Amino acid sequence: MLARRGQLYAMDADSAALRFAGSRGLARLSQGSLPDDIPFGDTRFDLIVMTDVLEHLEDDAGSLRALRARLQPDGSLLLTVPALPWLWSEHDVTHYHLRRYRSAQLSALVSAAGFKVEYLSYYNFILFPAIAADRTFQRWRRPPANGMNGRHDLKMPSRPLNAFLRRLFSSERHVLAVARIPVGVSLILLARA
Repeated sequence: MLARRGQLYAMDADSAALRFAGSRGLARLSQGSLPDDIPFGDTRFDLIVMTDVLEHLEDDAGSLRALRARLQPDGSLLLTVPALPWLWSEHDVTHYHLRRYRSAQLSALVSAAGFKVEYLSYYNFILFPAIAADRTFQRWRRPPANGMNGRHDLKMPSRPLNAFLRRLFSSERHVLAVARIPVGVSLILLARA
């Protein structure tokens, strides 16, 4: 979708991820990392998209400042992150998350980096009660470990269940288009430079 709108650039620190992304032939790809190794010379961008990236970065504030410097005037930042620190679980450990965010915390972090937050909402709210109950139960049953013991939720559901969950999850877009949701498993933010 983004490649149809203009030149698409993408970076990743992992060479295997770049090879996989390169198989699509949709973007100029380069190895890099945040905050200090952003490729593509002096290119300034109209839109920077970070989907579930910020929670992996040790210097989230510095990374946001570095990205702000690479946006065109009035450029946009779109990002998603896992929400609510109390939902921390083996899922986060297995995925090498360093943190989960509260909405006020994310807004303050992005604003301090020089952005104007235009939209901020929780999402994945339909499944929130089930996920919150499961994470609470798992924590009560056994405390989180180091992610190396196989106690995570990375199993692919059956095709019918996966199709149902995909429809359920994507149906949230109709609500998010007109409202901000007060609770969910993740956060989505749109900000301007």
